[in-house]
Amino acid sequence: MNGEDFSTLGLEFGAGQNPVYLVRTLPEKLLRPDGEAAFGRWQGGLIGVLGEQAEDANDAAQQWASGDDS
Repeated sequence: MNGEDFSTLGLEFGAGQNPVYLVRTLPEKLLRPDGEAAFGRWQGGLIGVLGEQAEDANDAAQQWASGDDS
């Protein structure tokens, strides 16, 4: 995650932003060690986007917990 996204995340959390929203949108801000985006940004219908973001958040958490960045 770049510094600007990290700072924005902290400011939004401090301002009372819904933590579910913050977790749901966190993966699209994550970067691989080479600087490439770790996850994409989803567009489309609300239900589909929410489902894909939830799946990305779950994948990101599993990768973080296991130390696997693939």
